[in-house]
Amino acid sequence: MRETDAAQRGPSIYARVLAAIGVALAAAGIAWVKIQQNGAQKDFGYLWYAARALLGGEDPYAVIRPGVLYFDNWFMYPLTAALAAVPVAGLDMNAAGMIFTAAAFATLAFALSREGWDRLPVLMSFPALWCMTTGQPAPFVLAAAVAPGYAWAATLKPTLGFATFCSRPSWRFVAVGGAAVALSLIVRPDWPLHWLTVTRQTADINYQVPVAVPGGALIALAVLRWRRGDARLVLAMGCIPQSMLMYDQFPLLLIARTRREAIIFSLWTYAVPLAMRFVTDLPPMDTKQFTLPYLARIITWSLYLPAVVLVLLRPNVGAAPQWIERLVRPLPVFLRGTA
Repeated sequence: MRETDAAQRGPSIYARVLAAIGVALAAAGIAWVKIQQNGAQKDFGYLWYAARALLGGEDPYAVIRPGVLYFDNWFMYPLTAALAAVPVAGLDMNAAGMIFTAAAFATLAFALSREGWDRLPVLMSFPALWCMTTGQPAPFVLAAAVAPGYAWAATLKPTLGFATFCSRPSWRFVAVGGAAVALSLIVRPDWPLHWLTVTRQTADINYQVPVAVPGGALIALAVLRWRRGDARLVLAMGCIPQSMLMYDQFPLLLIARTRREAIIFSLWTYAVPLAMRFVTDLPPMDTKQFTLPYLARIITWSLYLPAVVLVLLRPNVGAAPQWIERLVRPLPVFLRGTA
């Protein structure tokens, strides 16, 4: 079958719903397997506990701390993430996690199929698998990069949400995301202050900024394709602090524009963990030094830099506001691009 850009296709709502249900069942099944192995989805437990705290009239940022349940950290998410888990907070944590994961991947699958089937293979990537096994809310956030109607999900992880906004900025995105934040402020008006307090209590060792990693400055070359949403996504992702455990890099898979690219890039994400042992000496996995600087280098070199190469191979074509067009008019053609 000849490959075409995903945007040229438009499956029916019925087909998209069926695909989303299939993806949801698969994600729930994988989550169940991991729960049997580890006893819980480690990341979702924070959201579940925070949602229950909210329903009980407590402050999640006060009750979640190292030593509670299996937690080794404070509640690092915005309150919007806790609100997203409220619908399943009354269930057992593991059952709630499976439903949450299924809903997240169903939402993402439905959003991706809006432009065709070609990018659905990203749901089989290693970052996707990691999100399924840990109960990460990142799949919800990715949906915001597809259509602004999902911008409420961008507030669950603001750093990734910012990157998705850069890929497709719009006033509707701002309005929908702003409405989600406004709702959270109604629930607990003081949560931003508490959230900022706990984020300062976490050591910087947990997060890295790819452009600050040796060799990561090359990510800035994506600015040469500034008109393209995929290039802006890569550039923004490279400039935000993120966990270097593969799941925060899930949005990078959205640069795939054809089925072949989606399959190859998804399979490549499995090669990255295998390559880790051959690039540098492997530090002990039971230390936090495992994520700094080891995984930061591996992920930057093997995921971000290939993504930069891919977007540089594409033309600098895309729409821009008139005031930006006036600013770039004096620039050389290769920088100005084509509207």
